[in-house]
Amino acid sequence: MHGPIALNESRYYRPMIQALNGANVTVYPTNLTLDAPEVAHQTLTRMAHETGGEYFRLNVGFDTPLKKVEGETSGYYLIAYYSPHAPGEKGFQKVSVALKNPEFKVKSREGYSFGD
Repeated sequence: MHGPIALNESRYYRPMIQALNGANVTVYPTNLTLDAPEVAHQTLTRMAHETGGEYFRLNVGFDTPLKKVEGETSGYYLIAYYSPHAPGEKGFQKVSVALKNPEFKVKSREGYSFGD
């Protein structure tokens, strides 16, 4: 495996991630090709991570990834709260979710952007 490739980020990447997160969309990319460039893997890994999903890098079919995604998304709770940020304020709010029962697993986004 090769190390990280340093490339300029597309001007469309950040707005895409913001739109996906703003619409509460989680991305689970799946790659079935063996000859994809490393930059493609890095971008898909990053996209999945930044939306709370998972990248399925080398699979021989869709069955395994689809079953895993189904298992992760078939039952969930939606937690909401009032944001204390003043109107017109912009930024990123980190979010941390903890559970009292260790038998349960929690998967959440790292946070959210607020403001226009």
